[in-house]
Amino acid sequence: MNVKRDSPYLLVVTVLTGRNFPAKPAESLRIDVRFDGQLLSSTPVPMVEDPVFDLDMAYRLTGAQLTKHKVQRTPIKIDVMKVNRKTKRAEKIGYRILDLRMQAVEISKPRVTWFPLLGAQALRGKPEIHLGVCVDDDVEAQESARSLKEFTRSARNKEYWIQHQPTLVNNPDGNSHYQIGPSKDSTHVYLMSIIVGYASNIGKFFDYTTKSPPDNPRGEFFFHYEVMGNHITSKPFSDFESADYSPERVSLCIRSHFNLLKEYFLHQKSLKVRSSTTDVSLGTIFI
Repeated sequence: MNVKRDSPYLLVVTVLTGRNFPAKPAESLRIDVRFDGQLLSSTPVPMVEDPVFDLDMAYRLTGAQLTKHKVQRTPIKIDVMKVNRKTKRAEKIGYRILDLRMQAVEISKPRVTWFPLLGAQALRGKPEIHLGVCVDDDVEAQESARSLKEFTRSARNKEYWIQHQPTLVNNPDGNSHYQIGPSKDSTHVYLMSIIVGYASNIGKFFDYTTKSPPDNPRGEFFFHYEVMGNHITSKPFSDFESADYSPERVSLCIRSHFNLLKEYFLHQKSLKVRSSTTDVSLGTIFI
């Protein structure tokens, strides 16, 4: 396989079946695969003499990362875990370590081989697992990259953002976020915060030479601004010359991609903050 530095790849660990395992109705078997500090675990299957796992576990890598792991001979460790069905307690009963450089990485189909479990002396017989490793093109990532590139190109036009505003999404856990861009490709989560911390010389908004100060019997002033369709109003304050209130933070959760998020803010007008009384707008600040 001709590995390209920036291309996306999948390192796929395939575990098909096992043999010579002791049958234990109260136990299940689980496969844990560890690679480069990442752990992937399978769904437990019944612990029988010839268990059927039939699973593929994949790690996403760039070509540069793949080359680095091959040079460093980064191990792929497959642990076979015994899980008590009642207590859910897991115990390692054997393992196998594979060297990435020894595997059939030149083809997309793994070379599946029987490997005896190491560290399985406590088990009767000689348990083995039927497994293999391969490296394949990450077609999904390549298609997503092309789609995102086309979307970003469209997003550079101001007219695009007039028709495609952020969408509020309510999550099953009760939280919500604003989606900017396709949900399939724009998956990074950002937190945008706006803080109105302090204001002074607010009286200069009003021209005392031509007009009288605003008639505000309640003595309340506040700031108001809009962001992503949300109308935000600060807590009222009473000092016309200086906003005597604690800093207020408003945070919005945004799910997007960095390039799209950058294009979105480049095409937005300045944040407009109005200083007002109940009935009168004193002035506007553009940020």
